[in-house]
Amino acid sequence: MQKRLSFALLLLAIIVVVLVLEALEPGDYGITYSGASPFNTLWDGTSVFVHVLSQEGDVVIVKDWNRAKNIEVNGYGCTLLFFISPEKSYSSRDLSTIRDIFGKKNVAVIVLDEGNYGNQILKAIGAPVKIQAFRYIGGLSNSSIVYGYVNISSKVIYLAYAFVSPVVLQGGSECYEIAHVQNYTVGVLCRANGKSIIVFGDGSIAINAALQDPNPLNPYRQLLALLINVVCKNSSSRLFLVDASSYGTRLMTLEELTSVYGLQKALSLYINPVRYLHYTFYSLPESITSIVFSITCFALALFLVMRYAKKLSKGAISRRIVEEVLPKTLVEVLKNICLEDFACRRTIPCISKTKLSYDCIKKVIKFAEENKQFRKELLSAF
Repeated sequence: MQKRLSFALLLLAIIVVVLVLEALEPGDYGITYSGASPFNTLWDGTSVFVHVLSQEGDVVIVKDWNRAKNIEVNGYGCTLLFFISPEKSYSSRDLSTIRDIFGKKNVAVIVLDEGNYGNQILKAIGAPVKIQAFRYIGGLSNSSIVYGYVNISSKVIYLAYAFVSPVVLQGGSECYEIAHVQNYTVGVLCRANGKSIIVFGDGSIAINAALQDPNPLNPYRQLLALLINVVCKNSSSRLFLVDASSYGTRLMTLEELTSVYGLQKALSLYINPVRYLHYTFYSLPESITSIVFSITCFALALFLVMRYAKKLSKGAISRRIVEEVLPKTLVEVLKNICLEDFACRRTIPCISKTKLSYDCIKKVIKFAEENKQFRKELLSAF
């Protein structure tokens, strides 16, 4: 009984290790971004915003600002960096790269944010502007929906804001108040040393819910076109860098999976345990508890594998126990997948025998641990 339990634990440990290793691999797991991310196609995302920009020039979605420093912006007559309601703090290296890009010729920055992370960008580029983060302007009955107007280049646009924060000028450069709600300033335009900086205290003016109506009278689309024209003027070559580095992740709904991958793959992803492990590992990196838990589980699994692998190599567990513990269907899966894989079939010739030996099963498991593609096929079959 003790030996049977030990071998069962070994199998469990191997499965856990394989799952964890697979979850740590980059891949397509049906995971997307939340909030105002350009990859989010829901109402609060900015995928429509990116589509609208693509009609005005070239668009680059920036997931890593350290890599963005290699983007050639000098070939464009106008480059705009957009930051919309970021949800995570920027690293010092990110801010340094953003500052370097902003320092190049014909580069401007537009920040649309009701929170505090947009202030990191403004501080990094030396903008004399600050967003009074989360000090939302209330409407009637303390509603978060308020109404105001934008006045740029003698053109006035009226629109509604949701959770809008005031924006304050801190002197210095040539700045103009361009948007107001009640008695508050919620938008400014600054020009300094040939550079343009536009700040609004609300990112919702660029989300899908605001821009999805293609009507040319849509005030949010009118505002976006106006901001681009104010900065880029008559430039025909335009580049838009849209920040995507500062958002959390979420699991795609079954409906989203189906629309993107088709029903068969959508269902496969939906029930795949690796998908949920991958999401856990990469969506909660800042949680000390989750990190410690993950490391502990992984270390325990490795410990069990190392401990019982020695017993296996010494023959401490008999072939009879192997046959009792391993379900017949599991053996069949191991055999069938290995026979279908040329490398496995060539490496483990014993797999073609009618009845698999104890040593042969060990070789298949070892091959699965070392071969990524075979591991994927095995997990899919399980």
